Order: sequence, then C-alpha cells, then structure tokens
Amino acid sequence: MKAKAAGVTNGPFATTVFALQLDQCLNGKAEVWYTNEISNNTRAGLKASIENWCMELEIRFRISPGLALEKLERLKYTIGDVRVSETKIA
Repeated sequence: MKAKAAGVTNGPFATTVFALQLDQCLNGKAEVWYTNEISNNTRAGLKASIENWCMELEIRFRISPGLALEKLERLKYTIGDVRVSETKIA
C-alpha cells in the first residue's frame, strides 16, 4: 500500500505489479476469504489495481468504529512493555 501512496510506477513495487502478486501475501482469514469466499470475477478484478484490493478488503474486514474504539480502550501498554521494547532494540 506504500507503493500506492508513493506513486511508484516502475520496478517490483509498482502498484500494477504489486496488485498482481498481492494474493501470494495473504494468510489466515484473508487467505480463506480470497480462496473460498469471492468469485473468480472478483479475483480477476483485484489483480487489476491496488484500489480494487483496498475496496474489497475494507468491505470484508473493516470493523465498526464503535467496536474499534472498544478494542482500543481494552488495550494496555505498560512501562514494562516499554522496557521490553527497549531491551530488544539495544
């Protein structure tokens, strides 16, 4: 998706090349969705552009803002988490 934001048009990270190969990066629920839940026509359309990928993935996996806020509020990030991160970096 960074290729889209950066406007990359050439090379292995060009948006058109990326759209053709993105299915190979899927795993878990996204892989099941791609393999079993969408039609062949939709799969072909995804390979046409990054925009199509973004749209279809958002339709399938976007959660409601209320649920997202609820999940965010349940997260805890403690001083201990910071210390663990610092030791991994050092």
